[in-house]
Amino acid sequence: MPARIFLRDMLEPEHHGTFRFLDLPPELRNVIYEMVLVFDKGGLAVSHGIHGTSLRLSCRETERYFADDGARLARTTNLVQVTAPPLENMLALLPTCRQVYTEAMPYFYRDNQFRFENQDHFADAMYWLSDYRRKHLSKLYLDFRSSHSAGAPFLRRILEGMSADQRLRRLEIVFGHDDDWLKMRARQRRGMGIEQKSTFTKVQQIPIMPSLALFASCAEDLVITGHCPKIRTYIRAEVARSREAEMARLAQMEAASAPGKRKRTSGKVGGSVKAVEPARKRTKRQEAIAANAEAEL
Repeated sequence: MPARIFLRDMLEPEHHGTFRFLDLPPELRNVIYEMVLVFDKGGLAVSHGIHGTSLRLSCRETERYFADDGARLARTTNLVQVTAPPLENMLALLPTCRQVYTEAMPYFYRDNQFRFENQDHFADAMYWLSDYRRKHLSKLYLDFRSSHSAGAPFLRRILEGMSADQRLRRLEIVFGHDDDWLKMRARQRRGMGIEQKSTFTKVQQIPIMPSLALFASCAEDLVITGHCPKIRTYIRAEVARSREAEMARLAQMEAASAPGKRKRTSGKVGGSVKAVEPARKRTKRQEAIAANAEAEL
């Protein structure tokens, strides 16, 4: 994939004329969107600075070698990162027209993994990304090995805001050691806007952790790596509790909207709520029988 991007100008001849792209069947257009906008499984490393958003592609190096029998084979070596073209160039297909934007945009944000190497890069990127595009994100990699964050309160607001409507297929969070967070220095705590003067004794005392656990509950597949048994236990427990509460809420809504339930009134009889059966409409035969009975009387 990266080779095709960087060698495209040299390998592909210049084309002239007009091609009616939207005349292609939707199945073919989807194949083209995937070829153009979906990259290697290693993901896209995102950094956001004063000059905008920059991306790096993670890909595997491949080298050629000769086996003992003289056959030429290939083997994959270590993972490397190469600088990607500017984001506006990678997404140049999207501004073509509204239909192409609607069809193609989800492929880039939904099918790629986005890797954020520190907390500030993640918060800044999510702040500048529109809600419509952000909701299509499905695979995130967050590096939380460093406990230092210049905008911790801002990051908490970002995480809590995304927790309301974000749905992720996979979320991978990398931590260092528990003590990097629990025993952070006073200068770090002041930089993160934390007033507590002593070190933390529990994970839930760290201001960012409840917000991060709430955000983690949005992921179908949650992966937490690093030498952090206390942080991992806390986040997984909070995620389980949040999901149980959500299941209970949905069950309650389903029970309230189930058909055939008796309507309840506010009037109470003998300390209990009075249940009123809904009136049933008579059929024509029943009305005729009732009329004959009244006439006989």
